[in-house]
Amino acid sequence: MIVPATSLSPSSKTTANACRSTLSRTVRSATLTGSAKAPAERGPVSVTTALLAVLLVFASALCGVAIWALIESVGTARSVARLADDLDARLVPLLDKADITVDAMNAELLRIDAIVSRVEEVTDRVSDTSRAVQEVANAPAEIVNELAERVRRAWKTRKQPHQQQPHSAPSPAETAPPTSHTSSQQTSPE
Repeated sequence: MIVPATSLSPSSKTTANACRSTLSRTVRSATLTGSAKAPAERGPVSVTTALLAVLLVFASALCGVAIWALIESVGTARSVARLADDLDARLVPLLDKADITVDAMNAELLRIDAIVSRVEEVTDRVSDTSRAVQEVANAPAEIVNELAERVRRAWKTRKQPHQQQPHSAPSPAETAPPTSHTSSQQTSPE
């Protein structure tokens, strides 16, 4: 960087002037001796120099790609870390809520089980009570039915001996099968 001489102190001005004069002498001497040849004066480029230049450009490009991939990997890793932190921040409370919900549902199921057990007990008691009431209510009716059946049987047994009279023995004609003669008379039209 070249600093203007007006802003420098007098001792700094002499030092800057000395540096400038030394630099310009070096450049002049290099051009006079021929160490810094112009591009047109240089000789043909050798194959190894060209290959080295191409290899240098390829290696530089490869390094650029590797640096770009490294930067992208770091960015991706940071994104994944943020995502994991976000999931932890959101998922843990959700799991806690789900755990509380499952516990509440289990408590409700236990209450429902207790209610169902009580209903079963009450149903059994009501069934036993209804059977007992039915037996008490039906007992007089069954007794009346049984007495009525006994009276009916007794009435039947008394009535049957009076209805049956000694029958005379049936005549052989009444019990004998019809003869063919009588059957032909019945079928022939006269």
